[in-house]
Amino acid sequence: MNTTMVDELQAECAKALEEHLAGGAEAALNTGYELGRRALAEGLGVLDIAALLHRTLLDVCGRARSPEESAGLVRAAESFLAECLSPFEMAYRGARDAAAALRHINELLEEETRRIARELHDEAGQLLAGVYLALDNLAKDAADDTARRLATMRGYLEQ
Repeated sequence: MNTTMVDELQAECAKALEEHLAGGAEAALNTGYELGRRALAEGLGVLDIAALLHRTLLDVCGRARSPEESAGLVRAAESFLAECLSPFEMAYRGARDAAAALRHINELLEEETRRIARELHDEAGQLLAGVYLALDNLAKDAADDTARRLATMRGYLEQ
């Protein structure tokens, strides 16, 4: 993980969080969402961004004048933190939905394979039964030499 990139993200995150806490609701939330998207695009995982957000929140809360003010800052930061994490949630849901779709396709392919195998088995069995009957009919009307060759062919079929 590129520490310079993480430091830049953390600095931008701290600035946006402070803006959000100062009342810059929608623009700061948008910035939080974009920071989350950028972190995801840079290859950071959800634990990486959670740690970054934790450090940022600790920095902001460290400047509070009282525990009550710190608790208020944490409550006010909730929506900002959720926006930062929402790209990861969307990626997770997309991957989960894709995996479910692939499982469904795989089940359909397996069922189709079983259906084709059954049809081939049934069709081949019917063809073999027809060949046996035809050989038996030929053998009844054939001369001794031809009857022996037909018996040899029947032996091959039985194998």
